[in-house]
Amino acid sequence: MREIIEERIDPNVPNYRELTSYMQELHDSEKQKCTVAFNNALNIGVSTYPHGDRLAEEIIFNHILSKIGFKTSLAPFTAFAEYSRRTREINICFSPYYIYYIAKAEVGELDEIRLTGYYRAVIKHELLHVMLKHLIADNTRHNAELNNLVMDALINVMIPEIPKLKFPSLTPEEVLEGKKGSALFIMASEYAIDRSFTWEQYYDYLIKKYPEQTKDLTSSYIEIKVSGNNQPDQSQSKGAGQNEKQDSESQNGGNQSKDDAGDEEKSGSSSGKEKDGKLIQDPAFNTQGDIRPVPASELPEDVVEQIEDIFKEVAERTRGLERFKMIGSLAIDTSKKISNNWRQALRKMFKDGSIVEKHYSMKRLDRRTDMPPAKKSTYRGGNVYILIDTSGSVSDVTLQNFASEVYGLLRKYKYKYKAFTYTVGVGSEIDIRKLRSGKLDIEDRGGTDVGEALKEILKNHAEPDVFIILTDLYDDVPTPSDFANKQVIYALPKEHDVDNEALLKKYHYKYIVIE
Repeated sequence: MREIIEERIDPNVPNYRELTSYMQELHDSEKQKCTVAFNNALNIGVSTYPHGDRLAEEIIFNHILSKIGFKTSLAPFTAFAEYSRRTREINICFSPYYIYYIAKAEVGELDEIRLTGYYRAVIKHELLHVMLKHLIADNTRHNAELNNLVMDALINVMIPEIPKLKFPSLTPEEVLEGKKGSALFIMASEYAIDRSFTWEQYYDYLIKKYPEQTKDLTSSYIEIKVSGNNQPDQSQSKGAGQNEKQDSESQNGGNQSKDDAGDEEKSGSSSGKEKDGKLIQDPAFNTQGDIRPVPASELPEDVVEQIEDIFKEVAERTRGLERFKMIGSLAIDTSKKISNNWRQALRKMFKDGSIVEKHYSMKRLDRRTDMPPAKKSTYRGGNVYILIDTSGSVSDVTLQNFASEVYGLLRKYKYKYKAFTYTVGVGSEIDIRKLRSGKLDIEDRGGTDVGEALKEILKNHAEPDVFIILTDLYDDVPTPSDFANKQVIYALPKEHDVDNEALLKKYHYKYIVIE
């Protein structure tokens, strides 16, 4: 049996005793119940649980749990996932006693079976954050609090313990409308579920419907009922697993994964206030503020690859399972990388799509060894068709930047190519010299229909290996069969139709955003 011990912070920090004072209110029998329920919960995918899924659907959780770190703590947070720069590990941090403490305060005492389900739900939630690449910061939607809110709401739909055990919850809409109450989880609304929202679509919907409320969104959503006090100082209270430093860094996309006792000390002390000799905590949602995303550019390449590999394995192993049908729409799209580094992202796409050939050159011997030089790598690309949307909504500057960049890549990776302008159908084939200079002569600034352009091109030209489309997405997105099932890369200006991004993901098209 795994013991619940402090594995996260140094117990010798000055206010550790104060932070863990809540444990004095727990009876020995309650602590024993927590230990048993916690160990039962760790058997996800190993043993059955009456309020969970079949083992065949849960085994993926146990598999991913074995690949990452799992630390327990006695500190007053619930749970969070992080990448630790110090240990170079992906961790889930979990505070079983405190999770029980706030649940008891909010919904009353839980028996062993119900507490096991509660722990299971929280563990699954954190694992889903890891599986869906949520530790990598998205660079297209910059309200960190709202990001976490919609991600939490949608992934909780995938956790059966929450509705089966009737744990109280609120929707993001209710949160933004100011509703408070005894809620342990946040769940997507029926409106979002019925429309199969991706997390990006849910985010955009809430931004549009609640423009002012989303600006001032914080982690403190729920009234406090700990130690009989319902109205703590809201300026002091924070959501689970969140601290003031994390709040500020979330807003600017900075690193939030500091792994030292000092930060954890701050986490606890800023999460509540002293009232009548007791630490008053805001339980918020046990899943709110529980991820510490870092931009991909700030993560080691091997860590990004590990996160990507986890997602690919999860997607493969859960294919066809109804419970996991939303996996693809809830994952962070790391192909976008950082929008202001679009050239680097585009170059990687070209490189990845090229065929590497290695050969010996016998013309010149190595002067030191009199041996032939080592193999020299060259890239041999295939045929590429570039379609450039010249409708009025795509700026001249964007067209010029894109054209000159693409020309250089085509030459470097030895692609054969044809480039076309299009609006409603094909405009004209672009002269190579014009593409090189970036100075395109645009004759038509009308509407947009890339589908018609594709029909004309495939009718009059041989099928290419790769299609590259520069467009603002204010158009229908063709299906893979419309592209003759070839590789597709979309290049998007900063101002584009974000609603259609979901279709790019659905069809597995690569895309970048051009600043």
